[in-house]
Amino acid sequence: MPVEEPAVCRERAEEYRRRGWWRPELLDEMALLGARTRPHACALVDGERRMSHAQLAAGVTRAAAYLRSLGIRRGDRVLVQLPNSLELAVLLLALCRMGAPAVLASPVLRSHELDRITSITEPTAVAAPGIVDGFDYLNLARALRSRHPSIALLLITDRTRQLQQGEAVFDSECGHSPEPAPAACGEEPASPSETALYLHSSGTTGPAKLMARTHEDYGCLIRATSEVLGVSSDWVYLAVPQLTQTFALSNPGLLGVLAAGGTVVIAPANRTPEALRLIEREGVTHTSTSPTGLRQLLAADRMGRDLSTLRVVQVGGAILQSHEVRAATHALDCHVQQVYGMSEGMVSLTRLDDPPHVLTHAQGRPVGAGTEIRITTGSGISAAPGESGELLTRGPSVIPGYFRDPPATRQAFTEDGFYRTGDLVRQDESGNLAVVGRIKNLINWSALKICAEELEALAGIHPAVADCAAVGKPHDIYGETVCLFLTLRPGQDPPLLEEMRSFLKEEGIAVYKLPQRMEVLDTLPMVGNGKADRAALRSLAASLAGRAAHPDTGDR
Repeated sequence: MPVEEPAVCRERAEEYRRRGWWRPELLDEMALLGARTRPHACALVDGERRMSHAQLAAGVTRAAAYLRSLGIRRGDRVLVQLPNSLELAVLLLALCRMGAPAVLASPVLRSHELDRITSITEPTAVAAPGIVDGFDYLNLARALRSRHPSIALLLITDRTRQLQQGEAVFDSECGHSPEPAPAACGEEPASPSETALYLHSSGTTGPAKLMARTHEDYGCLIRATSEVLGVSSDWVYLAVPQLTQTFALSNPGLLGVLAAGGTVVIAPANRTPEALRLIEREGVTHTSTSPTGLRQLLAADRMGRDLSTLRVVQVGGAILQSHEVRAATHALDCHVQQVYGMSEGMVSLTRLDDPPHVLTHAQGRPVGAGTEIRITTGSGISAAPGESGELLTRGPSVIPGYFRDPPATRQAFTEDGFYRTGDLVRQDESGNLAVVGRIKNLINWSALKICAEELEALAGIHPAVADCAAVGKPHDIYGETVCLFLTLRPGQDPPLLEEMRSFLKEEGIAVYKLPQRMEVLDTLPMVGNGKADRAALRSLAASLAGRAAHPDTGDR
């Protein structure tokens, strides 16, 4: 429940409706506008399968009727753990129409995380694929069902599997029955003020938290992002990140591009070679990815590929360094747009006509009328322009609290409804935000605070470094010392610790921020949103013996 008094929340909600920021429109209605404006134009591409906007609308109607025939009703919740696919798009929109919100779960989650999400949301059904990338999701769903009595039905997208009692197929064939009559839809349609879908946090700050996104507040976010970006029917958007997460779903993503009558090309999540092939084959104009995905794109063999249709690559999920923006802009001959946002609601992005220093060094300005921000120092005082502080935000696209998690809500939201992002940012006089790092990523050396992201930005310039992450390593005297983990570019030898320290000194960093330990890994552990798994790295750093640590740990 929200920290604020319910009456205050209601008053703010009425203001959002009065100003037109919240509209009486369901997400499926928004996404299926193309069926009226461009019925025969291509809406979705998934491998060799294609759907026009009219076919998508008809498929959603049939799917909703099919789901009702299986016993799913308005108010039910359906846990959806599907890879990027046509089935995911159709199922999500059908559930929105029914008022049976999807609980979107990233395919990287396993039983530990899913048990928590299921306990909180109590879904009546689970949608899962069969075997994907060698992992059996159907067995995972069956095990989940055995532990949670709320789950009465499994929806399986793999027709080759032998079904058990309480299981049904949901794939592109499931709705090929005749168009149901309107009366067959039965129940009263969903309300815009109701929950449309649930998102989960990435788990980087503790157990996953659930966000109930209503048709009103999520629709507000999609419209605001689409308006700033000028989304139109000529967009061909390649969805590379997971569609179960908000970046590729609504910034403007799948839902925003469909609403404009454009085309969404669904890619297997985070597979660079396939993305390059699809950009060329489908004439992709826009795509989105993480900084890791962009690095992979730049490192991939693009020889002979015609990527001339590509206009914009959106990059979000973690901080993108300025030299990477410049390198990608030159190599791909397109705009690189930095996007900063969160599943809780606020989105900030650079505009394509921003000055060069903003495009390379900032994450732009917040989108959407009514979005409020505060930047506060550790003492709670408002930060001066250019001064770092924690970003707090409130507005028509920001949730008022976490679903069924009062302790987490009290910790993350102020009494007047502002969400504490936990991000350290600076704001210039033009309103542009530059993300400095995470408050929880500060390394505490002898009461001096070291921003991990600042150190990573400089270490990432080293010619041998492909990716890196800095964490605190426990120390009996100094509290924490800096441990730098890195991966190498192909063909590069690992730098020595002293060499890296000298390199960082030359970049002008304060001596107390230099790493005392450095470890080379084949890959950095990642969480589902493409960010480094700092919890895993902290555990690894804590387990390292004292060998190879720099001897002058205390000499600052």
